[in-house]
Order: sequence, then structure tokens, then C-alpha cells
Amino acid sequence: MRLPRPRCLRRCVASVRQCTDKLASAVDARRLPPGPHFQSCTMHPFLIHQLLNRQHWRLSSPALAVAAALALVACASTPPPVTPMALAQAAVASAVAAGGVQYAPAETALARDKLARAQTALAAKDNDQALLLAEQVQVDARLAEARTEAEKARRSAAALQEATRALREEMARQPR
Repeated sequence: MRLPRPRCLRRCVASVRQCTDKLASAVDARRLPPGPHFQSCTMHPFLIHQLLNRQHWRLSSPALAVAAALALVACASTPPPVTPMALAQAAVASAVAAGGVQYAPAETALARDKLARAQTALAAKDNDQALLLAEQVQVDARLAEARTEAEKARRSAAALQEATRALREEMARQPR
């Protein structure tokens, strides 16, 4: 069973306080979960069961600290992906500077679109989605840059072959 994770630290701390209060009242009343008094608690039911089902259990400050630490770790959210976003923007700029708009327009447009979606997700505080999109932008921009370089190399090779062919024709026309 996967429980919802609060996105805000304030809500998480309030949830831990609420759960520890319910734990204390359940221990005092010798009630065991699951019960109606634990339905709004966001701590994992197995953890609550383990905490309350011990013989000679005493609710002490180290136990509360461990329970609070476990709850806070479970509530931790992804930090804003500032560095991946900056790398994604630099990768798109590099692909555009390399000529991606001319030589790999589909890949460059895809990278730009995903970058815009990543910025929107970051503004909406959806850090997981923003991180995922930023990493995809970096890959798409590198692909656009690689296809641009490949197309430039192909065109350069074709021009070189054409120049070689023209020189051979010129040499064949001249009498010896």
C-alpha cells in the first residue's frame, strides 16, 4: 500500500505531530491499529502497528524522534532541478548555434517544446516532471546537434566529391 506523500514540509510536520498524538493516546488507552482513530494518519500502517504492538512499550522522546525522522524522510520531495534545467537550456542553445534549426528541425523543435514544458512544470512546482523533462531535453538537444553535424559532414563530403569529379573531368579534357 502506497500512501500519499505531502509535498509541503509544514503539512508533513503537522502529519507527524498528529500521528504521534494518536500513537500516544492509543498506547494510553491500550488500543491497537487499525482503528477509526488512525484513518487520517499518513504514517504507514505497518510502522504504526510495529510501534504499538511491542510488549512493555513506553513512548519516549528517542522513539518519537525516530518516528518523526522516518515520516520526514518519507515526505521528502525532489528539490528544484536548477542545474539540469540550466544544462538543458545550454544544450538547446548549443544545438541551435550549431545549425539545428536548419539541419535537424524536428529534433530541435522537440527539444524546445520539452524545454518549455519543463519550465512550466518547474513553475508549477512539479519538480519530478521538470527533472524528467530537463533530462529528455538534454538528450534531444544532443541528438539534434549530432544530426546537424552529420548532415554538415555529409554535405561537405558531397561537395568534396563534386569538386573531385570536376577536377577529373578537367584533366580528361586537356590534351597531353
